[in-house]
Amino acid sequence: MSRKKKAIFSTVTVLIILALSEGVLRVHDFGFYFNYSADIIGMPLLDLYSIRRVQNRTVEFDRHVFWKFKPNQTLDIEGVYKKPVTINSHGFRGPDWTDQKPAGVFRVACLGDSTTFGWSVGEKETYPYQLERSLEKNCGAKVEVMNLGVTGYTSLQGRELMRTRVIEWRPDLVVFAFGPNDRLPALHSHEEHLEKGTWEKSSFAFTLERLQVYKLIKSLAVYIKRRSEGISLDPATYIPRLKRKVDQAEFRDNVRKVKSLCDSTGADLVLIHVDFPSLPEDHAGKEVIKKAREHNVSPPADWKEWDGTEVVRHFQGKPGVRAFDLRPLFKERLKMVRSGELGPERALKIRSQMPKLIEKGPWRYLMVDNGHPNKWGHEIIAREILENARTMERYDEVCRKRSTQ
Repeated sequence: MSRKKKAIFSTVTVLIILALSEGVLRVHDFGFYFNYSADIIGMPLLDLYSIRRVQNRTVEFDRHVFWKFKPNQTLDIEGVYKKPVTINSHGFRGPDWTDQKPAGVFRVACLGDSTTFGWSVGEKETYPYQLERSLEKNCGAKVEVMNLGVTGYTSLQGRELMRTRVIEWRPDLVVFAFGPNDRLPALHSHEEHLEKGTWEKSSFAFTLERLQVYKLIKSLAVYIKRRSEGISLDPATYIPRLKRKVDQAEFRDNVRKVKSLCDSTGADLVLIHVDFPSLPEDHAGKEVIKKAREHNVSPPADWKEWDGTEVVRHFQGKPGVRAFDLRPLFKERLKMVRSGELGPERALKIRSQMPKLIEKGPWRYLMVDNGHPNKWGHEIIAREILENARTMERYDEVCRKRSTQ
């Protein structure tokens, strides 16, 4: 056999072996959902949701906001979305809008995570939709509320979304609602990922990372690299190195930068610290401390408990800003529900549908699960935003003045 034929035969053999290996790994659901450039080796608590984004074909990737939904699609994956979700031409949930704000419109931009997106609730049940309906009844101008919530987002991604896209849409009011994803631990913060350009990938690179064989080889390379740095699957090796995706000081800085962008266009800002009484306070942070004790290692340097009250207090009273925390708000409303002061008919209906679950977890009156509000919970958020917006300068300038004309 000639040298040329041997080379062709060897190449074909290798390709066949790779194709068969890929097929076997796919049949057995080989789950290496790794984003290798994020320096992650698949350990608990470490950017798990971000890692899985690389497998998610409903999103595309971006250097600044990391991931975003592909435009003009319907999200209806069985076992993931309880209700179909329509994604518009801008890549966000809900009705479309024009890039240039029409004259005489009071435009609201709701930036947030899965709470704003409306995880497991219908289109007309999300708080941005309900806020638009409420504003239409109270504002003398035409109202347009943009749901810019994206599942898994942190306040840094919200800040970058505001800076790179939302500012061009000239909102009159910006709602900035983040919390749970910021508090999660990781080996590298989102600010570090932004600086490194972790998510700046070509379509070819992401195609490769979706191949099971490629992921297997790459995972081995990452594992060897991590071991050389003294990191293994042993929690004692990585717990001391953890940090939050966005720590509390960075959260405040992100809000300040968003506020500066609002000031540049004359928009007001409503800050919502997203937290719920159905969740233990700073659960992720306490788990890190607990694991450090279990493995007899030092906790991460400068690791502090996340204080949502302090976050809100820091911005309350500042010009052009209103701030509130969902944990005490929902706690208060739950008391009202249980005492019969709020929605007794609705409470009775919910209780009749899940009597045992309600008894064990009263938070189910307002929540789909322990981290996401139901329709009633979204209604509470919309009302609170409206009450805050009505005390602000831009609302007074656009809505009240037009209603008197």
